[in-house]
Parts: sequence; C-alpha cells; structure tokens
Amino acid sequence: MLEPLNRRTVPNAAQPTLRVLQFGGGVFLRGFVDWMIERMNRRLGFDAGIVVMRADSRPQADPLAKQDGLYHVLLHGVCEGRPEHSLERVDCLREVLDPRRDWVRFLELAEDPAMRWVVSNTTEAGIVLDPEDDAGAPSPRTFPARLAAWLHHRYRRFGGDPEQGVVVLPCELIDDNGATLAACVAEHGRRAGFGAGFETWLRDAVVFCNTLVDRIVAGRPADPAPWWAALGYRDELLVEGEAFHLWVIEGPPELAERFPAARAGLNVHVTDDVAPYRERKVRILNGLHSATCPLALLEGVATVREAVLHPRLGAYMRRTAEQEIQPYVPLPAAEVAEFTAQVFERFANPAIEHRWSAIALNAVAKWRTRVWPSWLDAWRDRGAVPRGLTLSLAALLAVYRWHPEAVRDAPERSARLAVHWPDPLRPTAQGLAGLLADRRFWDEPLAAPPALAEALCADLERLATEGVAAVLDRWGAGLTPVTIRPDPFAAGSLAV
Repeated sequence: MLEPLNRRTVPNAAQPTLRVLQFGGGVFLRGFVDWMIERMNRRLGFDAGIVVMRADSRPQADPLAKQDGLYHVLLHGVCEGRPEHSLERVDCLREVLDPRRDWVRFLELAEDPAMRWVVSNTTEAGIVLDPEDDAGAPSPRTFPARLAAWLHHRYRRFGGDPEQGVVVLPCELIDDNGATLAACVAEHGRRAGFGAGFETWLRDAVVFCNTLVDRIVAGRPADPAPWWAALGYRDELLVEGEAFHLWVIEGPPELAERFPAARAGLNVHVTDDVAPYRERKVRILNGLHSATCPLALLEGVATVREAVLHPRLGAYMRRTAEQEIQPYVPLPAAEVAEFTAQVFERFANPAIEHRWSAIALNAVAKWRTRVWPSWLDAWRDRGAVPRGLTLSLAALLAVYRWHPEAVRDAPERSARLAVHWPDPLRPTAQGLAGLLADRRFWDEPLAAPPALAEALCADLERLATEGVAAVLDRWGAGLTPVTIRPDPFAAGSLAV
C-alpha cells in the first residue's frame, strides 16, 4: 500500500516565507489561488507561503494539516488550442489554523511585516454583516469580523503605519466583493469601538479589490488511484479541475508588479474596472448556459459537452453567441471573440461533466439575469426580435409548462404560467403578454415590446406541433455545427 503524502515522503518540498493569510481551505482556493501562488513561487521566486484559517472548528485533525499542507492539482482540457493534462504539486501551504484553538497564533500573524496578502473564498454567504457578531471578542464567528479583528491587531502593532497595510483579494462570487467586504469590516470596527484612527488606516492603507474568478474546480477525482500510482504515494487532497483559469482584479496599476501572476504566464488581469469582464462572463458563459438549457432539455441532451457537439444545438449556440450576445459585451470585439472560443472549448472538455439538469435549477431567475440584457440590447440595436434568444425564452416557457419537474423551481411559477397559458398546446399572444408583465412569475416584470409576445406565441406553436428538432433544423438551416479540437486525452501528455 502506498504511503500518505507528507513532508517525510516529499522531504524536499519548499517552505516559502509566510506572506498570505487565506480564509477557507476548500477545493476552489486550492485549485485556483494556491495553485497560482505555487507557480509564481517556482517561476519567479515570489517566495509566498500561505496560512489557512479554517472557516469552522473541527474536533478531528484537518486533512491539510495531516498532509503538512501538501497536495496536487490535476488539470484537464484544451487551453488556448493546446491539449493539456497536468499534475502539479503545491508546496506553498505552510500552516492550517483552527478559529478557536489557534486564535492567539492567528493574531500573531498580524504582527509579521512579511504578511502582505489576504485571500478568501467563504461562499457567497460569507461576506455578510452579522449584527450579533463582535470583532472585539475572542474568536468571532464570521469571516468579516475575524478579518476586522486581525487588521485591528495589525494596526495597533505597527502604530497605524500606512506602509503596513495589506491587499485583500476576495474570491466570493458576488458583485463588488471587495467593496462589500470593506464595508462589513469597517462597520465591525465601528461597532467594536476600534476608533476613527483604525477606520482611516483601513481606508488609506488596506486595499480591498473587487475580483472576478473563473475556473471549474471539481474536487477529488472519482478514481484517484491511477494518479496516486503515478506519484508514488497517496494524496487524499488531490484536486481536479479544468485547465482554463481567469482572475480579474480591480486595483491600482502597481498591483500587477506586486502580484506578478501575469509574468508567471497566468491568465490574471489587473484593471481599473472589473465590471466589463464580469458582464462578459455572465453574458457569454452563463448566458449561453441559460439560453441553451431549455432547448437541450426538450431535445433530450444531457450534458453541455453533448450539446456543443450536437449538430443542431451546437449550431444554435454558435450563431446565438456570435450574432446576439457578443456584439453587446462592452469590451473589444477581438477580445470578446477569443473569450467565446475559449468558452466553447471549455464546454467541450471531456473531463468535465456539466449536466443541464443542474443548470436548470431556478431557470427563470437565471434567464432573466443572464440572457434578458442581451435580448434587450439586440432589440434596441436592430429594432427586431432576436430569433435565437427568443426561441430560448419560448423553450424555457415550454419546459415550465410541459415539464416543470425538470427545472426544480418554486411551484408558484408554473402555476402563474398556467394562468396566462391555460391550454398547454394553445398559447395566445395576449396571454403571453400578460405573463411577461407578471411580477409573480419574473419577480420583476419584463419591459418587453409587444413583438416579443407575438414571436413567442409563434415559436411555442411550432415547438408544440413540430418538436424542438424540427424547429432547430429550420432555424439553423445552412449552418454548420461547432467544431472542437480532438479530445485532449488522445494526444495529451502527463506531466508530474
């Protein structure tokens, strides 16, 4: 039986200087931020070690601590047109702290002038202001309160020296994550009575960056045994994900030199405004997911990869992206087109099984956020109903009316749909117009032109009488399906 991974089985593992405080030790941070810092250490001599503050206290030993912070990242896919299949060891995690047992050690780290970075991924619910939590108490419960306590300790230790500020890089998937976290920390400081001097130092010396992160990190492989055999020992924390990665950081220009990820060959961009990049991701990657999902469900296609390679759905996705989504993303056209090409390669990744049944959860809310802005832009630009996105909306309504179990949404939505569309095989433009304005269906009514209800009625009649395959055939006549490069596993090499 293979020995477990630790610093005894890997005696030459690096031990870089502690510079990064990390809130959360889950698979995303290990397969994204920590993997990036490891590459920066190896390629540029960044010399950054990471201390992980766990989100909760555990009675048993932390798996990261049992492996001395060592683990591997396994990446699959097609990246920039090249097959990629790699296995890399991460050595930069130095300590793992328990929020209750190690609170004194946690505050001691604030006294170290080498500590310069804070990263986090505490889920979307992590950046919240809990009015019952106290940053001045021993070991507060929530992430913002703990960070406020740590920063206040640093402020006091260095006498408010502006040179001892840090850069905070939250990775939680909420808009304006840095600004939201900064507001929570400042409010905790006020409630704990940390004083006006701390609030000024927090504002002037600590840089809270809004960020956008993008990589699928699936976690441990279903069968890690072949990878353990290749390594020669057991890595219980082996993390699997896609090769593609993107980190957009909103911050001052000098941040690119202080955090030189781009020089290490990583897809990291420092910008003065993260919003266009967020919109690009939401409209293209998430938007294509939400636009295609109802059509794929009606067609009986199970996964995103199958849809991209499908002769009808693949053509639908390509045409809709190029003609009805890309033109309205507020970034240079060539950059947007390159991102779209990367998205299709990611969708076709044979190592990532992304099922439409998962994407379908709460589909109405997702469609409204991800697809409707592109529909409106196309309508305003052309004065005509965009055919692809309208067909998507028709299919969405059809799934909710005919197969509500597929979307796992609140039953009230399907009930409201039936009010406006009582006969499931006979929609009317008048009824659909009422549905588009129904706050109880959309949460907020769509400001839709009358032409949309008429177009939806026609599409729904065709879907009911002809089926989705025939509708897609007519809609995409003359198109060729998306072509994807060969399976990367056929030609890729394993690098350990």
